[in-house]
Amino acid sequence: MQPGSPEHVNLRLDSAQWISTDADRVYFAKLVGEISSCERPGEKLNVAPIEEPYAWRRNYALLEALKLRDRQTRTKAAADLQLASQAAEMNRKWTDYNRDFTWLREFEGRNRSEFRLLCEWVGLEEPELCDPVPRDGEEGAEWGRRPNWPERAGRGAAAVNKFRGLSPEQRAEIPRIVEERRRQAILKGHDTDIANLFDVVRHLAQRLEAIESRLPSQRETREAADAAA
Repeated sequence: MQPGSPEHVNLRLDSAQWISTDADRVYFAKLVGEISSCERPGEKLNVAPIEEPYAWRRNYALLEALKLRDRQTRTKAAADLQLASQAAEMNRKWTDYNRDFTWLREFEGRNRSEFRLLCEWVGLEEPELCDPVPRDGEEGAEWGRRPNWPERAGRGAAAVNKFRGLSPEQRAEIPRIVEERRRQAILKGHDTDIANLFDVVRHLAQRLEAIESRLPSQRETREAADAAA
């Protein structure tokens, strides 16, 4: 701690009953000036005059309280700004969601014969094709928005972008792509069924082996039969 630093001055004057030297009066004037800079419009702070005992201690404590208040105010202002920004972003996404939903419905009307195939190609499922605003009795109706609407909005926006970027050549390839996906899904399902069947056969073999291990051997069976005869 350097002599003359604010920390050093405060440590020295905190226990001083009176401000007695010219140098300390300068420090005191600076302290009062800092307090005044923290004063808000219409606010009258209770600043201890230099003639009062322990005036430095009282005023320094007041300055610390004012600095804490300013920090808390800035923190709250930053939090309020962040909340406002988040709310604005959610409102923008909601507007975009409704716009994309309207576009999809119009796109469906223009391409009714192949719309379901296009949806399968792009991975768009029935929930994304539901109205963003739930009907009475549906989940989220009291809020006017479906509970998981941001996820639906994201998938809907991705689908709209893909549909808008389709060239005639790409569009002509979609039936083949969807058919190949279906075939691969069937083959994968068959592979899964076969793997499950192998597991069942293996389990049965293990059980049969365990049962056979508890049965008497052929030699023991013959000896038992001979003894009985």
